[in-house]
Amino acid sequence: MRERVMDRDAPITLSSFHRQITTIRGWGRAEPQDLSRIGAPTLIANGDHDRMVPTELSHDMHARIPGSTLIIYPGAGHGGVFQHVDEFVDAVRAHLHTDS
Repeated sequence: MRERVMDRDAPITLSSFHRQITTIRGWGRAEPQDLSRIGAPTLIANGDHDRMVPTELSHDMHARIPGSTLIIYPGAGHGGVFQHVDEFVDAVRAHLHTDS
């Protein structure tokens, strides 16, 4: 998480974190949208300990998007795709059907 040494974002404030998580949870409790009409190949990736976007919402999205692919990275939080960058790049390449 600390590999980027230049142009780092300022740390999120506690009040910003609370506002964001409250909004995300509210969205998660809202009437579900019909995702069954999504026809594009969809890759969903998350960490198994994401405090910003609860992991169970990724499972729910995967269940509601036909043919979607779900990857949950173990021991990862909100930055799971960065914590597992090599695996994520391989998954994106496979998802896009490319070898480069």
